[in-house]
Amino acid sequence: MKLSKKLLSLLLCAVMVLGSVAIGGEEFAQMLDVFSVKASAASSGTCGDNVRWNLSDDGVLTISDTGAMKNYYDLSSVPWYSSLSSIKTVVIENGVTSIGSYAFDYCTGLTSVTIPECVTSIGGFAFSLCTGLTSITIPNSVKSIGDDAFSCCTGLTSVTIPDSVISIGNGAFSDCSGLTSVTIPNSVTSINAFSFMDCAKLEKIEIPNGVKYIEHDAFSGCINLKEIDLPASVKSIGGDAFSACKNLTRIVISEGITSIGGFAFTDCSSLSSITIPDSVTSIGDYAFYKCTGLTSITIGNSVTSIGSFAFDYCTGLTSIHIPSSVLSIGQYNFETCDNLKYICSDKEICYAKTYAEENCIEFRVCSGHDGSEEPIVKTDETGVSVSYDAAAFDENVDLFVKKCDTAFIQENSSTFSLYGGRMPIDVYQIYMRSTNNTSQKVQPKKEVTVTIPFTKTVSLIAHYINNNPIPEFVNDYKIINGNIQFNISSFSYFAIYEASSADDELNNAKASAISELDTAMKNAKTDEAKKALENGKTAVNAAASVEAVNKAKSDAITAANNADKAYAEKKKFDKVNIKIGSHDPIDYRSKVIITATADNVPDGYKLAIYLGSQKVAEGDNKSVSYEYGELKSDLNYSVKVIDANGKVQKDSSGNDLSKDGGKITCKAGFFQKLIAFFRGLFKALPKIEVKP
Repeated sequence: MKLSKKLLSLLLCAVMVLGSVAIGGEEFAQMLDVFSVKASAASSGTCGDNVRWNLSDDGVLTISDTGAMKNYYDLSSVPWYSSLSSIKTVVIENGVTSIGSYAFDYCTGLTSVTIPECVTSIGGFAFSLCTGLTSITIPNSVKSIGDDAFSCCTGLTSVTIPDSVISIGNGAFSDCSGLTSVTIPNSVTSINAFSFMDCAKLEKIEIPNGVKYIEHDAFSGCINLKEIDLPASVKSIGGDAFSACKNLTRIVISEGITSIGGFAFTDCSSLSSITIPDSVTSIGDYAFYKCTGLTSITIGNSVTSIGSFAFDYCTGLTSIHIPSSVLSIGQYNFETCDNLKYICSDKEICYAKTYAEENCIEFRVCSGHDGSEEPIVKTDETGVSVSYDAAAFDENVDLFVKKCDTAFIQENSSTFSLYGGRMPIDVYQIYMRSTNNTSQKVQPKKEVTVTIPFTKTVSLIAHYINNNPIPEFVNDYKIINGNIQFNISSFSYFAIYEASSADDELNNAKASAISELDTAMKNAKTDEAKKALENGKTAVNAAASVEAVNKAKSDAITAANNADKAYAEKKKFDKVNIKIGSHDPIDYRSKVIITATADNVPDGYKLAIYLGSQKVAEGDNKSVSYEYGELKSDLNYSVKVIDANGKVQKDSSGNDLSKDGGKITCKAGFFQKLIAFFRGLFKALPKIEVKP
C-alpha cells in the first residue's frame, strides 16, 4: 500500500517537473494555480442595498442577489465606469427587480443582455449609446421604461414592448437610427416627448387604441415614416410631433383629437392631403409649414383658431376652405402660397372673408369643405347640361354637345353595337373647350354631373372613351324629371340603350356585384387585394352577360382573399422572439446543456437546435434543450423555427427564422487538459482500501 502511494506521488511530481520544462515557468505557474487558492482577478462590488456585481475577465458583467439596483446620477458614477469598454455581455440574474439609471450607458462593446422576468423597471439612460446592441428582449414583468433608456442604440433594428409596460419615458428610443419596426402595446397611454425622434429607418408604426397623447417631437425626424393612423383615443398632437417626416404620404386623424400643436407636421413635404376632423378646435403655429406637396385640406367645423404661419409655404395649395367657426387666423399664413387662388367659407359674413380682404386674397362662398363653390351649370341648345364646381377646371370652359344622327350610328355600328347586335337609341358627343382656345378640348380634374333629356325607359348608358371599343358602363345614373343624370370624370361619346328584360337582369347583376366588391374593398387588408377588387369592378362593368359578371366578381374576391391570406401567412412569424440562454466558459471535457425558449411561435411549429447545418434536437413551440456531452473545443450553435417536416421557416422579409446562439467557450488550455487527464485517471484507478 505504501509503495502504491509513493509511486503515485512520484508520477505526479514527474509530470509537474516535465511540464515545467516543456511549457516554461510562467505557464507552469498558471498550472500550479489549479492546485492552490488564488484571489480572483475579476472586479466586483455592490450596486444596490442587496445587489452585487461581478465583471469577469472575458467581459461578462453579472448583476445578482435580490432587490433594486441603485440609480446613478451620471455615467461616471457607476462602479464599473473604468471598465465600460470591456463589457460585452450583461447577465441580470433572477431576484433583481430593477435596472438602475445610467447602469450600462455608453457600453459600446455590449452585444448581449439577459433580463429576467422579475425586473419591473428600466431606468433612464440605462442602455443609452450601446451602439453594439442589435436586439433586446424586454420581459413581460417590466412596467416602465425610463427617459432615454435606449437612446442612440444605433444597432437596434426592432423592438417589441410587452403588454406589461404602461410608461415609456422621454426619448426612450430616440436616435435609434437602425430601428425599422416597433410594437407598442395597448397598455401605453402616452407617446412621450422625443420617444422615437430621428429613428431614420422607421417606416411604419401602429399607435394602439388607448394612447391619449402624442407629445412633442415624438416622431420628429423619422424621415422614412410613410403612413400613420391616429386612433380615436388620441386627444392631442404635440408640437413637432411629426415634423420633418419628409416621406410621410398619409396620416389619418380620427374624430376625438381636439388640438394640433405648433410645428406638428412642419416640413412633411410628401403629404398631399389631410382631413382635420370636427373635434379639433385649434391648429398651432407652423402646424403645416412647408408642406409643399399639400394640395387638399379639409378643416373641421369646430376649429376656432389657426396659428401664425400654419399653412405658409404650402406651395401646392390652390384653394382652402376655412369654416365660419374660425374666429382668429395668425399672421403670414399664406404669405408664400404662390398658387393659392382664393379662400372660401360656408358663409358670406365670417372671419375668413375679413382675413382674405386684409391680405389681398380673393374670397368666395363655398358649398363644401373641399373648397367647391356653388356649382356652375353649362347648358347646350340640345338640352344637355354639365354641372361642376370651379375646382374641376383650371380655366374658363364652354360646353359643346353633338347629338349623333342615325347615319353616324350605323356607320359606327361596330363600335356601338352590344351583345346580340343591339344598337343604342341615342348617341351624344359631349366635351368642354377652353374659352381662350376654342380648339383645345379640356378634361375635368374632378367629377362633373351630366344631365341628358330622355323620355324612354333606360336600360344602360355606355361611355366610349377615346374611341375605345370596350365601353365603361355608367351604373349609378338617376332619372330625374324626365332627364338622365350621372357623374363622369372624362368626356367622350355616350350611348343610351332602351330597356329590355335581358338588360334589366344584366344591370341588376352588375349593381349587385359592384356592391359586393365595394364591401370587400372596405375589408381588404393589402394593396394587392384592393387592386384585385378594382380590376374586378372593371371586368364587371365590361361584362356582356350575367354569367360573365358573376365570374368576374368571383375571380376578384378569390384573388383578394388569396392576397390577404398570403400576407397574413407571411406576417405570422414577425412577432416570434427566440431567447437564448447565456453560457459561461466551460471546463474541458465537461458536459454542456444548450437551452432556448421562444414567444409567439404558432402551434404546429417547433424550435430546433443546430450545430452548423446539422439539426441535433427538436422541442415544441415554446422551448428546446440539448445535452452536448463532453466539450473539447469551442462550440457554435443556432436555434431555428421549423415545421413538422423539418423545414426552416422564414419571416416576412424572407430571412430564416433563427437566432445565433453565439460561441460556447471551452477552457482547453494545457492545465485544463491536465486536470481532465487526472480526473479520468483517478476514475480509472481501482478503489484502494486503506486499513489502519
